[in-house]
Amino acid sequence: MNLVPLWSVMLSIFVIGWVIQFIGHKHEGKKPSFFKDIQFLMIGPAWTMSHLFEFFGIKF
Repeated sequence: MNLVPLWSVMLSIFVIGWVIQFIGHKHEGKKPSFFKDIQFLMIGPAWTMSHLFEFFGIKF
């Protein structure tokens, strides 16, 4: 059985998600916030990490 490596599947999902996100921004007529200020680009990963830390019981 010849399966596609997991990393390539995850990369494809990531790229498709970004494309859909930019299509949504074009539809709304708004540019993404991180074009104005780079700190907005870090909010998503910080939010995700806070939930992971909470799930694993890591104090932060």
